[in-house]
Amino acid sequence: MLRGVLLAVSAIATGVAAGRAYLSGEVERRKHSAIEAAAQEARARIRETGEAYLTRGFRRFARVTAAKAALLFLVWLAHFAGGLPASAYGVTLSVMLGFFVLRDTWVALPTVRLALSELRRHGWKPKLALGETVAASVFDEVLDEASARKRGWRDNLIMRLAGRKHDQVSREIAEAVASIARETTWQDLRPFVVSALMRAGILIALYSALVWTILLN
Repeated sequence: MLRGVLLAVSAIATGVAAGRAYLSGEVERRKHSAIEAAAQEARARIRETGEAYLTRGFRRFARVTAAKAALLFLVWLAHFAGGLPASAYGVTLSVMLGFFVLRDTWVALPTVRLALSELRRHGWKPKLALGETVAASVFDEVLDEASARKRGWRDNLIMRLAGRKHDQVSREIAEAVASIARETTWQDLRPFVVSALMRAGILIALYSALVWTILLN
């Protein structure tokens, strides 16, 4: 009889272990599906946010540059029309250009400080600094969304029977998605960065040509 009891207990234990292994596999499958979905969404957000940020920055830069060019042209026009003597013309241009430099330095200072801080922290490697910064943000976002998501009783039951915890799985998902974001951020943002740099370069070249033309006349 004792042997029969031991066999029954062994069979039950084997069944429980097999059931837990199956449920653990189900949890892993769901986790990987969640990682893939979250990674695609995160990359889409990164591209949209990056494009919007660069577009806003370029538009702001273009407006400021156009305003500078217009002011310089008005001063040159006043001088050309004879309303501004040569001595006053030179002083006015010098003051305006000096003010533009100070203004641009003041506006860019917070961004430059943040960029230098991130670069120093990541060994002066721009791609690494960008990837790590975005990955940290993605990790926090995914973890917050996973923690806030409502779970059904089936999910809670599967987790308990599989011996897993929601917080642990949520953290694993956030870490995996952040790792994907870290590796793909530059690849996703490079087209927008290159486009913004090209447009800004053309605008700077035109503005510089205008400034030199005004200074030489």
